[in-house]
Amino acid sequence: MTPLILSAWGSDINEHLEAGCDPGLRGYAIEALSGASLTIVDAPGMIERCETLAGRHIPSEMLHLGVDTDQFRGGLRSERTELRAQLKISDDDVLLSSMRGLSPLYNHDLILNAFASSLPQLRRKAYLLFKAFNVQSSSYREMLQCKTREYGISDRVRFIDEMPHTALPSLYAATDVVINFPQRDSFPVTLLEAAACQRAVICNRLETYFGVIPDENITWVPPNDCSALAAAITDRANSYEYREDKFVKVRQAIIAGFSDLQYQERLGAIYRRVAGFDGGRPDHGNTRQN
Repeated sequence: MTPLILSAWGSDINEHLEAGCDPGLRGYAIEALSGASLTIVDAPGMIERCETLAGRHIPSEMLHLGVDTDQFRGGLRSERTELRAQLKISDDDVLLSSMRGLSPLYNHDLILNAFASSLPQLRRKAYLLFKAFNVQSSSYREMLQCKTREYGISDRVRFIDEMPHTALPSLYAATDVVINFPQRDSFPVTLLEAAACQRAVICNRLETYFGVIPDENITWVPPNDCSALAAAITDRANSYEYREDKFVKVRQAIIAGFSDLQYQERLGAIYRRVAGFDGGRPDHGNTRQN
């Protein structure tokens, strides 16, 4: 099949570079990368990881997923009030939300540990919410709920089940601080959505995140460092002040560089170029853009 264009997310590549990975699945990934006319990645470091996995040069181009900046925005005060009322969280309390899929890959257990450690230092009431979407194993959710009971903080933890994608901006509106703390990653749309919604973020300092978007709204912490995460939660919660006019420049940068419309237009242009539908010869493997 020629030309073949692959779109590779971090999870598609990273797991095959870990110790103990499935050799059969790793072989399929290498075969796909080696046979593609072009591989589209969503973070700068992923090009090198694709080439490390394949053991050869990979024709590639970086293209971040876009975000609907009309849908994901700040100023949703009524949506914030309504959802927080459903969650039984008052307007003066601080809500921290772990926004990634409910999988061990995203270190929700470390986030829970850090939150529990921070509670004695907090000067105001705070809550932790898990977005229980894309549950890969019910046992992981059960483990988190069991640990919550062991810590004696069930009244401070919320699990919200799947909601329509169109309702996600209300979850960002209800949230004061987004927490993103995966074991490994490329570049998640979560950070784009949080920036578009003008929300503060606590995030681990992964190499693939740097230089992609402005980080005025992000508090960086070392990867897998539960103590540092607890300290960041404490600092953010104690100093938090709700305002809808925060991080205006961050949102403007998302509108300028990461709108969903721009993503669709550039993706279409890439496919036309590789297939030779733009008036030139088909491009079957020489592209590498950063």
